[in-house]
Amino acid sequence: MPRGENPKSRANLKKGKPFDAETARKAKEKSDKAKAVYRSLNEDLKECCTPERVRKMNERIIAMAEHGNLRAYELIRDGLGEKPQNRVQLSSQQDDMAKMEEILKQMGMTDEQSGTVPEV
Repeated sequence: MPRGENPKSRANLKKGKPFDAETARKAKEKSDKAKAVYRSLNEDLKECCTPERVRKMNERIIAMAEHGNLRAYELIRDGLGEKPQNRVQLSSQQDDMAKMEEILKQMGMTDEQSGTVPEV
């Protein structure tokens, strides 16, 4: 759904072509051609990549990484399964308060002694 106050915002949206049997057939043909190209390329690549060639490529990538090529280093790191994860940990204020209360109980302090304000 368009946002904003512009009255032409809905008019600027273009409708797609109706999806009928002929359109579906053409899309399938196009998809089949792309799959065939990918399949033949994949088979050719598997034939060309002998264990000896793969070993030579790996040695070359390691040498490139040793000489400061960052992309080669990242390729090695990711291949070894050491890719860093982009994780964001969110916690609610209630979780933080519960943890604080638990710590205070372990210390033997009450809310009045610690100066914390209990939730209302």
